[in-house]
Amino acid sequence: MGFAQTQQGNNSPAPLNKKAVLKVHIAIVLIRYKPYGGYERQAALLADALLARGHKITIISSQWTGEEKPGLQFQKVSIIKLSSWLKTGSFATLSQAIIKKQNFDLTIAFDRSLTMDIYRAGSACHKSWLATRIKTHGLKARVSIAINPLNRVINYIENKLFNHIKDKKGTIVVLSDSSAEQIKTFYDIPKKQFKVIPPAVDFSRFKDQDTPEFRIKQRAKLGLTNKDRLLLHVGSGFRIKGVERIIHALPHLPQNNGTIRFIAVGADKKGIRQNLALAKKLGVAHLVDFPGGVETVGEYYAAADCFLLLSMLETFGAVTAEALWFGLPTLIGEGAGSAGLLTGNKLGQVVGEHIEPDKLAMMINECINIDTDKNQSQNMIKQERRKLSAQCDLKTVMNQYLELVEGIKQ
Repeated sequence: MGFAQTQQGNNSPAPLNKKAVLKVHIAIVLIRYKPYGGYERQAALLADALLARGHKITIISSQWTGEEKPGLQFQKVSIIKLSSWLKTGSFATLSQAIIKKQNFDLTIAFDRSLTMDIYRAGSACHKSWLATRIKTHGLKARVSIAINPLNRVINYIENKLFNHIKDKKGTIVVLSDSSAEQIKTFYDIPKKQFKVIPPAVDFSRFKDQDTPEFRIKQRAKLGLTNKDRLLLHVGSGFRIKGVERIIHALPHLPQNNGTIRFIAVGADKKGIRQNLALAKKLGVAHLVDFPGGVETVGEYYAAADCFLLLSMLETFGAVTAEALWFGLPTLIGEGAGSAGLLTGNKLGQVVGEHIEPDKLAMMINECINIDTDKNQSQNMIKQERRKLSAQCDLKTVMNQYLELVEGIKQ
């Protein structure tokens, strides 16, 4: 699957207006494209949306997988692959050289380069991430950060990048308000130069997976009875995303009226080993499962009773929108940008960073039973959650990008 294959059927963005659109040549910059990648897929969706509007697109990247398509061309960046810091530094400088040689009308960077009109800061800023890593990993992380040249290279590039955006009065696209605050903590950039656009989610891939029949089938496959409850986490990087905190809370959950199980979906081999060892130590290993990274994640959403993403730092967390689309009550860490989707404790709750395991267990128990405690029908509550997820709908998000790009050039 490549740029030409990322949108299907009715998911193409609707026309913004009937006025003639000024056709322009746009460069999209990212270090590599991989099928099913996170930010890479966002770049692919944007490329397709811009092509559909009649714009010419050049992908500037070191690696690209996809089909040829009218109006789309590829410009290779021959990066130095000897080490991670050389790869990062060479991409930033060499992509800048390519951009300067060609007369693009607009440049959109999804990765760290040194010149662009729009920068999609999908990871906010590196200094914020380093601060969180030091806080969560301790002395070993401090030493690693201090001696790793990659961190110095990234900070240098970001300093140049953000100053370039500020001086050129460009636009920084962030996934949430909290992402903008992370950047502003370290870089003096006016608020007006930030544009909040959440990640695009193609909910059509979950078609026919939100039915009662599908849920019954998937729960049976997982060995769940009607009385059992399933807690679900989706996303790799278990430590920062709070999986360990969920394991610590499991012994405090009541297991007398059906079993409360926990499944953490995500490709994190080290995290799986560490959390399995912790679960065994706490005597709850029989309650947890780590299937790794999966493509059929909708099967797990359909079977779940509560969704958990207790991130200490997360620019957004598109999995939250996916869980809400399935109508799941959610517990979201205050460090996740997607916490802004929730309103009070009616549709889900935001969890503080320093909550104790027993208190977290109480919140999880409330999450499991939140719908049965409401006067409204469960179907009505689920529809309200789905409305929240619509902020990440593919058409909605792509139209925001089109308005931004075409507004700049008009």
